[in-house]
Amino acid sequence: MVAMRDEGGVRAGEQTPAARKHVGGLDGLRAIAVVAVILYHLELPWAAGGFLGVDIFFVISGYLITSQLWARASAPGGGVDLRRFWAARARRLIPALVVVLLATTLAQLAAGRDQLTSYLGDLGAAATYTSNWWYVLHERSYFEAFGRPPALQHLWSLAVEEQFYVVWPLVVAIIVFVFRRPHARRFAMLTVCVLGAAASMLVMGVGTWRSGAPLGADASRFYFGTDSHSAGLLVGAALAVWRGGAGFGGPALRPATVRSTLVGVVALGALLWSLWAVHSWSVALYRWGFAALALLTAVLVAAATRPGVLGRVLDLEPLAAIGRRSYGLYLWHWPVFVFTRPELDVPLTGTANIALKLGLTFVLSELSYQLVEQPVRRLGLRGAWRSLRSHSIGRIARPALVCTLVAVFASTGAVAAMSPQPKTTAKAAVTAAVEEPAPPSFAVPSAAPSATSDRPTGSATSAPSLTASPTSSTSSSPTPSFDGRTSDMTMTVFGDSFAIGAANGLHRRFKTATLHAKEGEQGFVAVSELDRLAPSLTTDIVLIHVGNNGVIDEVALAAAIAKIPTHSVVVLGLPRVPRFWQNEVVKQLRSVAARSPRVKVADWYSLANPHDDWFVDGVHPNGNGVREYGNLIQRTVLGE
Repeated sequence: MVAMRDEGGVRAGEQTPAARKHVGGLDGLRAIAVVAVILYHLELPWAAGGFLGVDIFFVISGYLITSQLWARASAPGGGVDLRRFWAARARRLIPALVVVLLATTLAQLAAGRDQLTSYLGDLGAAATYTSNWWYVLHERSYFEAFGRPPALQHLWSLAVEEQFYVVWPLVVAIIVFVFRRPHARRFAMLTVCVLGAAASMLVMGVGTWRSGAPLGADASRFYFGTDSHSAGLLVGAALAVWRGGAGFGGPALRPATVRSTLVGVVALGALLWSLWAVHSWSVALYRWGFAALALLTAVLVAAATRPGVLGRVLDLEPLAAIGRRSYGLYLWHWPVFVFTRPELDVPLTGTANIALKLGLTFVLSELSYQLVEQPVRRLGLRGAWRSLRSHSIGRIARPALVCTLVAVFASTGAVAAMSPQPKTTAKAAVTAAVEEPAPPSFAVPSAAPSATSDRPTGSATSAPSLTASPTSSTSSSPTPSFDGRTSDMTMTVFGDSFAIGAANGLHRRFKTATLHAKEGEQGFVAVSELDRLAPSLTTDIVLIHVGNNGVIDEVALAAAIAKIPTHSVVVLGLPRVPRFWQNEVVKQLRSVAARSPRVKVADWYSLANPHDDWFVDGVHPNGNGVREYGNLIQRTVLGE
């Protein structure tokens, strides 16, 4: 048994006549990464950590790009050809991206005009590979759970990579120019890689710790940021330099040993476990987990790329075929998912909806691979364009593409500038206040009862049938309650879009209902609002219904509840939200209630779980859900 040497498994002085065209094992790793991301975005409960597939891509990209640069720079008479490198990256990435941007723009015009203004900004950011900083600048949350997500949001990771591709070759070129001796050059490059990765890890860890993310604040700034999320790229780069560009025209990689294979298998198992078990709200993930994942992936890359059993397994079809198409799969899957939401965009639900999404994704990515990516890589952009002439379809395809380009950009600008936006959007229909059905003996008046919010101007979000006030106030219901036993009680509600949707049912049963709720509100925002206002609350009941958009900070919630005056009855609603975090947040809320004897639990989770017919989208209530939720809160308050 031979141990891996310091050179990362490279025999000293061993050279290959030319750069290898294929590095074993990497296609399989790409496949694992892209499949994990797709399964995560399908919201499958056993792929909770699928978003970490992006970090696997980062390590692979850092390793591949730096290996290519370093191998060419280390060859006799070699150097860093910036123009050649950037041209190759452009040919590889831009054509397929342009096609996706065109298709997504058409879809946005057809089905998402209510978001067109924000989409145009996203489109400009995507086209310039600055999406991640665009989202940071506009305080977009990667973790907002409901409504139609931005159709180009997934391009944040391509922006991080492209920014790396612009800067990193310059860094390599400077080091190659300054340090002439190979050992000094290698040491300087490794130092930059290690220090850069450590700095990025510190920005992520310390930044989220100081902000309280992910439980006490939104972690999106650090998740999107190039400065905080580049550790994987730099760890991959460090591995490439350590190996001296082996397998890319430099020294050949040593065959795998039993020990290196076992290490790789253990690393693969740990990585697969992470994709299954790690959650986006894990505090440890942001403090040190991303750094650990980058190192773990680097170990796996080091083992899988050495010729041996592990690499051959990862190169098996169809795993390798998926890996070769991973770029297209990543580009297409998110827009497809965004515009095929069950019951909102298409009538299919459950398995049928998943099959539709996957089918469209694989068809579109295959077309992209065969008609765009491969021809451009083989022939270049001009050659691929000219090659259309050799096909009869080319006489139609070329002018059709030009006309499509003109039509997309012209119609996008015209619609954005001239067309009125829809007054009621699909998102508003889901998150608006819903009228509950009246019992046969009760005549519902034509005017919906009002509720109020005392959020500052511009921060309150309420449904069309509710009225929001910029100052603190309450409004009495003009209609009688279904059950008069609580009609003289006042209530303050802290929550999110679920609370907005359920407001009419509460208002019919209680004298007043003051809402502190907003669409997409994260639990930490609602808890912070509760903590700020708790000492001044005067209503008979304080209803807290959080957790629909993610887990909460148990300590912070318990501390906020302790500040509520003792004359108020505190009701804690357990959400029914069929997402990754449902079981965790229900467990958290039960724990908070157990530590606070004054808290009454309204177990909406258990009551509503068997009743899909109470919901518009599985989370937000329809009329029946509003009625049943109102009855549950009333029974809880009365101790029934």
